[in-house]
Amino acid sequence: MTDVKQPCAKCEAETKGKRECPACGTLVVYVPPAKKAKPPLESRIKADIRAAVIAEGCLCWVHNVDNRFLSTGLGLGTSDLICVVPPYGRFLGIEIKRPGYEPSRVSDNQRAWLAAVRKFGGVTGIATNVTEALALVHEARQGSAIHGDSLST
Repeated sequence: MTDVKQPCAKCEAETKGKRECPACGTLVVYVPPAKKAKPPLESRIKADIRAAVIAEGCLCWVHNVDNRFLSTGLGLGTSDLICVVPPYGRFLGIEIKRPGYEPSRVSDNQRAWLAAVRKFGGVTGIATNVTEALALVHEARQGSAIHGDSLST
């Protein structure tokens, strides 16, 4: 038995780690507290979002960056998913984060990149699940903030 104090299920007397309740003699079975569920890993969220974005008819690439001294890829701060959204071919960058997980915060480089893409008429945002990512796809389908409702000339 454990040293954890647990009340008897029958009479609610304190069992003080004993196998039987001292008050009523009922057999005591220790039930550990339920573990708090961890949010899914960022890699799992990214795979789910990428599949959903592709199912919406978008082109979608995973951007991997190497954080060593000589970085590779498009550079630090670039979104995790780089997408082209029909019907206008609008650029979409999706930064994937784990919900409610402190180390999964947005870095200064990421904030600067997200702002720069929006400045030039692209759509960017942070998504912690498929629903948030699809809202960004919907926004990108609406046309261009710079050129009005359509990108056609």
